[in-house]
Amino acid sequence: MKKINSVLLILMMAFGALSIAFIPSSSGSAATELPDYIPVDIGPDFFAEDVELDTEILGAPASSYSIGPSSAAQNVGDMVVGLLYMSGGLGLTYYECRAVGPNTEIWVQANLAFPEGDPRETPVITQEQVDYLLEEFESNILPKDTDYFGDPYPLDGSDALLGAWGYGDYYDENARNIIMISNVQDDNYFNPDYPYYVAGFFWSTYEVYMDRNVITIDSHDWENRVGPDGARPYMYESTIAHEYQHLIHSDLNPGDDTWMNEACSLFAEPLCGYPIDWGQVLRFLETPDNSLIEWGDQGDINILADYGSSFLWAMYLNDHYGEEFIGRFVGEGIPGVAGIEAALDYFGFEENFDDVYHDWRIANLLDAESGKYGYNTFDLSEAEYPLYIHDMDNQLFKWTQGTDFGTTVTYDDYDTDVSMLGPYGTDYIGYTEENWNKNFAKLYFDGDDTALVYGWENIDGVWYSGAGDLMNTLITAETYVDPLDPTLYLNSYWDIEDYWDFGFVQVSDDDGETWTSLANDYTTSDHDPGAHPDVVANLPGITEYVGEVVDMTFDLSLYAGENVQIGFRYVTDWATFYEGWYIFDANVGGVSLDLAIVYPDASYMVTVVAYKETGGGTHYMVMDLDLNDGNFGSISLLGNWADHMVLIVSATQPQGFSDYSFRIKPGKGTQWMM
Repeated sequence: MKKINSVLLILMMAFGALSIAFIPSSSGSAATELPDYIPVDIGPDFFAEDVELDTEILGAPASSYSIGPSSAAQNVGDMVVGLLYMSGGLGLTYYECRAVGPNTEIWVQANLAFPEGDPRETPVITQEQVDYLLEEFESNILPKDTDYFGDPYPLDGSDALLGAWGYGDYYDENARNIIMISNVQDDNYFNPDYPYYVAGFFWSTYEVYMDRNVITIDSHDWENRVGPDGARPYMYESTIAHEYQHLIHSDLNPGDDTWMNEACSLFAEPLCGYPIDWGQVLRFLETPDNSLIEWGDQGDINILADYGSSFLWAMYLNDHYGEEFIGRFVGEGIPGVAGIEAALDYFGFEENFDDVYHDWRIANLLDAESGKYGYNTFDLSEAEYPLYIHDMDNQLFKWTQGTDFGTTVTYDDYDTDVSMLGPYGTDYIGYTEENWNKNFAKLYFDGDDTALVYGWENIDGVWYSGAGDLMNTLITAETYVDPLDPTLYLNSYWDIEDYWDFGFVQVSDDDGETWTSLANDYTTSDHDPGAHPDVVANLPGITEYVGEVVDMTFDLSLYAGENVQIGFRYVTDWATFYEGWYIFDANVGGVSLDLAIVYPDASYMVTVVAYKETGGGTHYMVMDLDLNDGNFGSISLLGNWADHMVLIVSATQPQGFSDYSFRIKPGKGTQWMM
């Protein structure tokens, strides 16, 4: 939990990881026929930001209930005060404890009605549904999630802030989980025409206020979304399995990247026996350039593709690296790529992350019946539409850029405005049988040297870091350190998330190969125990809110008489960011620094899959291009053997977007186009 001491004791706000749905709201009056609301989700870190608790209790309970500070939710019929998500904030409302099991309590919001004037009927949660869900959780979801991923830390309510503030007694000696059912106040709650709604979420902030393990489920349309017989069978059961994994994950692998946290929760759904959401898979297959490792790289309008890629990735790991692999990853407690490689090493595999990604992207194309280029658990042909492949019909031999294919358009026909490849995103480019030529001789590839990243920009002479998640951006300048005044002078202002995000003032005496962070009275090496590894690796640095523009100095005596690089690096973590860092002036010994942005190196993984159709079926050959340091390479094509081919281009830099070019060189008898 981020900055919990300062937040709770000073500001009475809470920070936490929330797995919750969000799409930008739209206006409009209620339609005659309401939409079939679609459950959506945007990941565990979306609302990891400052949230103030509204302490007014909403929705008066039925008069027959007795409410007081000693009303613990341990008996069916008890009324309790609990948290309610309210359009980006937190409020309090009354819940009725409707079911109690050995490990679980189910609370249902006492007043599930929509706002006055809303045409929708108040949601109904029957006792039969509650009892069924309790049994399903106790006998299926809970044992399967915990047996596979591990047990969350027990929380018994004894340290609940709401209890300390007099809202009730949240203590339960059995430390039962709580499933809270409420009419979540999302965009759909306020606009009946809005087609998306929050089906459920886990938010670690609830643990702080209630000191219990809590997940929230929405109250919409239980008649059709609970059990096997409705229009969306097992939807809420699947949501509970998904969100409870997030709860476990927050304890066992708290600093994990969103894409792997979601991969594990998506894996929990079939693990508990629930159907695959092919809608998410289809949205990824339509936009395979969507980054695997950068969540939301194509915006909220294509966020379901992020879920689709994470799900396929998790299933591929399970199918090819063992049924215990995902659980081991969670228990390892190491985030993201490093955690995957730690799990690979634990099980004795020689492959690294890039090796697995290489094969996975080919599996998404070939969907082979056996071997590493397919899935064992399911057949991708079950998806309604196949993988999207760019068609090279009209530009066979000329140099073609990846951006020539235009911006990515989603399955739902939204333009993402993204045309370059992001980290571990893939383009598939097809040469069909109709335009294949036996004289095709060679393929040439040339990728960008650097990747474009969001971050530092010069605004009227002032350098500004930008603000966002998972930033690691650098501006540098070369300078001579005069022995007469070996001092870096800096005029600066910052507002940076306390002890999680940092600005670093750095020096390099080896042309930027390595960097040393400088220290003064404003810097610190103190950091949150859960801070991002990139933060820890660069300490000491500046953090918190400085409140005013500061003049400060750094001692460069160790580098007196040398030419060095001075760098200003801004690093943020997975979630929650503040305004950022401004540099108004920077000079060494009175000589101003001519700062420039350092763009990260781009890198690529390029593969050709050649196909041959015979009477015995389709045969294929997989060939990888060897690229030099300039990301240039070529490969001879099997023109005489193959009938057609697909070029697979993946960007593999850890951050930033990049473009590439390619062309085919024809052999004799084929016209060459420049």
